Parts: sequence; C-alpha cells; structure tokens
Amino acid sequence: MKRILLSIFAFAALVIGFQNCESGFHVSMTGNPGSSLATTTPITPAPAEKPVLRSLIFLGGEGFVQSYILNHETDRLVPIELTAVSGQPGWIGFDRVSASLFMPDANGSTLTKAHLELATGKLSVEKVFTYLSHVVHLLLDRHDGVLTLYGSSYNDQRFAAHDLGADGMTLTARQSFEYSSGAHTHSSAIDADSGLMFVANKEENRVVILSRSAGLLSEVGEISIPSPRTVAFDSVFKRLYVVTEDYVSQSRVGIFDVVRAAAGVTVTERQTFYMGLRGAGLSIDHSHGFLVASVRESGREGIWALPLTADGLFDAARATKFISVSGLEARSVDVTADGRYYIVTCNDARNVEDLFIFKISYTPAGDIVSAPLLQAIDAGQGSFLSQLVIGTSP
Repeated sequence: MKRILLSIFAFAALVIGFQNCESGFHVSMTGNPGSSLATTTPITPAPAEKPVLRSLIFLGGEGFVQSYILNHETDRLVPIELTAVSGQPGWIGFDRVSASLFMPDANGSTLTKAHLELATGKLSVEKVFTYLSHVVHLLLDRHDGVLTLYGSSYNDQRFAAHDLGADGMTLTARQSFEYSSGAHTHSSAIDADSGLMFVANKEENRVVILSRSAGLLSEVGEISIPSPRTVAFDSVFKRLYVVTEDYVSQSRVGIFDVVRAAAGVTVTERQTFYMGLRGAGLSIDHSHGFLVASVRESGREGIWALPLTADGLFDAARATKFISVSGLEARSVDVTADGRYYIVTCNDARNVEDLFIFKISYTPAGDIVSAPLLQAIDAGQGSFLSQLVIGTSP
C-alpha cells in the first residue's frame, strides 16, 4: 500500500523546519555577504493566546478521506470517520472562513468540496465540480472578497485560477498558464502583501514569478534552481523557501528574498542548505523557530529540522536535528501548530506502516532534545496522496 501525506495548519502560524547533521548536510551562504549566522537574534517563542489541545488530521485515499483527532494532552490518535470523495485527493485545501475542504483528484478532473464541523472533525460533501486534471497542489487565496483556487497540474503542466461563487456552488475559470511539455508543475505559493506568486516547474528547473494586478496574473521573473518541488512563502519572515528534488546529487533548501523592482522583481538567494537525495515536503514551525523538510534518499529516509533566527535564516547558535523514518519514501511532513508533533507519511507499497507521528521536546535554549516515535499507523488500503492538519483550541 502506498501512502503520502500533505498538510496545512490553520488557527496558528505555519512553520517550516528541516535539519543538518554530520551526514553531509552543508550550508552555503550566498547573496548578502554581510549577513551573519552566528550573531543573528534567535527566535523567542511567544506564548499562544490559547493552547492547542488537539489537531484534526485528514488523509486523502483512493476515493475517500480518513480523518483522525490527535489529542495533545494524552498523545492519543483516534480515528473519526471515512468520507467518500470523488477520485483520489492530490491535495487537501482548507478555507477557514467557510470551514470548507477542497480536494482535487490527482488522477482525474474533479474537485470535491466538503463542509468541516470543527467541533467533531466530521465532513459532509457539498459539491463535486469538474476541474483541472491531475492536480497535486492547491493554493487557496481570498482577495477582494472572492475565494480563488490556484491548481497545479503535474501531468498537464498547467497552473490555473478558478473563482468560487458567493453561494459556494459554482467555479468560474479566471486564468490559466500552460508550460513546456513535461514541465511537471508541482506547487505554488503567494506573498499576499506584494501580490507576487511563485510556481515550481520541476523539469524546467525554475520557479516562475507571477504578479497579480486587477485580478489577473502576468509573469515578471523566475528563479533558476535545479528541480524545484515545494515552494512556501512565509508571511512572518517575508522569505521564499524552496525544496528541490534531485535524484543524482544532494537536494537543497533555498532561502530567497524576492522584492518588486521597477523592471519587475529582484531575487537574492540568502542561503542554501544541502541535504540528501530527493527532497520532498516542507513545513515551518514559528512556535519554536524551525524549518522542517523531508528527504527520500534510499536507506536514509527522514526529516531535517533546521533552527531559524528571528529573521528566518539559519541559526548557527542552535543545533540541527535529523529524525530517521523507518518507512520507505518519506514524502510529506508537517508540524502541528504548537510545534509538539512532526507528522510524516511514506509512499511505498512495501511499507507496513505509512503514517508516522513524532513527539518533539525542546531545551530551554530552543534545541530539540528528543523526538521519539509516538505513533506508526497503517492508514488503510491503497495509496494516500494528501494530508491536512488543523490545530484547534477550546
């Protein structure tokens, strides 16, 4: 059975973490030569207004979504229910305003919309739309009162925007970009303040930079980087993070500053972090200041947790951490909103368990002191291509 997890965090800040160790994890400084890793101010975790007492976890299987509750007080993972959906969700997007989940079919051309009851974690399907085919990533953005869905089609090398109607029951195509044959359009991110968007085209070896004006997008630049897979723009640090998927040499995580300029945009690569082969998932933990990335190198599957400063750069004053994952194809990684759990899904038919949950403990100085395996779960029959994680408070 194959398993894959992707996740999104709501009701808390998103945080990404990954790591360095003795096993060939290297840091290469580029961009501003005056920046200092050793002297940059480390993150001081701010107390949350309300403690995160549980996380809702949704896994996209073949024709269904399996939901769980992870209790942060007891460390228990309890299944909620199995909900039938159209096709196999390549991604699960969450709109907090309408409490809706959106699940595009990675193998077909439908999109399932379901209402989420936050108190119980139960889903009720409301609509199945005809949609962009083979979508492996879905970005949701509200702008001028309209919810827009930006889908990335891996097989059809397309990136398209659709607007959801006010009644939540109609989808209207807004704009579509088609890239070169075999480009493998994989993921996207947005800087809502500047109106810039970023689209990873893995086989084109570039991240396309788009600018939004009057509701429409236009290409204004690109970032040349080998095999970009996962992109995330962090609204706290105001930086773009990119994970590459290299099958031959080491994959990396690049940290970029992207700002508007008179002639388009100015791109500066601030730092590069080299890890193992085939980088995959990415998550940001603002509560403890870590960037977390997964790698799928054969014999060295796992998670890198890289400490960040208050500027969103690598913090050399704190130790990095590598967490080994026993499953094959450790693809998706997410951090719960309070930073207490790392959630990983492996995608290989030979795995006995597919979903792995690690409990993270920290020193007063903010280093990871331990990361024991809390749960290893057989998530069910078939493969799982998506995951959503939502942290909730009472």
